[in-house]
Amino acid sequence: MSRNSQGTRLLSWISYRARDGRTGSSGYREGVTVVRQISEADWRILRQLEPIARDRFCDRILSEVVGRATDATVGSHERYLAVYRLLEKRDRALSDAFDGLRRSTAFLQLARMRSLGLITEEEFARFSPETRQVVAVFSGDSQA
Repeated sequence: MSRNSQGTRLLSWISYRARDGRTGSSGYREGVTVVRQISEADWRILRQLEPIARDRFCDRILSEVVGRATDATVGSHERYLAVYRLLEKRDRALSDAFDGLRRSTAFLQLARMRSLGLITEEEFARFSPETRQVVAVFSGDSQA
């Protein structure tokens, strides 16, 4: 079983050898109940929230760009480089959270959106307890 930096159990497909010698794969140990794919109802909620969360992130990025681009304490070239580096970094985060959204990656991408602060508590509460629990495990959030 894997753990993240905070020691929280992570859900991961594993091959294992049980204490009695049996082997298996694609399973979880220690009696963890597993939801393999997001439910249809939660998928619909995520599809509604995804463009809202993406716009929130883009608004945040654009505000950061304006701040860097208008910083009069540094020269034009330094401002340009700061904007360029910022956009490179934020583009990776944007891609990780939003590109290729599909049901098989929905839990992980929802966890990324949540860790970026793009899903409000009220919006997150719309998801089923099972989805909130899986997302909490992925994000290391014990409060969800």
